[in-house]
Amino acid sequence: ALTLGVRPEHLRVLPFDASEGVPARLRTVEPTGSETLLVAQMGDRAVTVLARERILARAGEAVRLLPDAGEAHWFDALG
Repeated sequence: ALTLGVRPEHLRVLPFDASEGVPARLRTVEPTGSETLLVAQMGDRAVTVLARERILARAGEAVRLLPDAGEAHWFDALG
């Protein structure tokens, strides 16, 4: 079994009808000036996203999250 590790700033929020990314539902959308902090639900996991831009989505909205493949890390059972 492998676990994909992605830092919050290396996830992009896409519209739900996008052809790429993993489906998620936004739980929290918190604008903090020039960035937006989001918490999304993916299955039984909560995922934190730090967007460097304003995200105009709302809590409860379905979106897709796309990790930056060059910044993702795979971990096995030993870490």
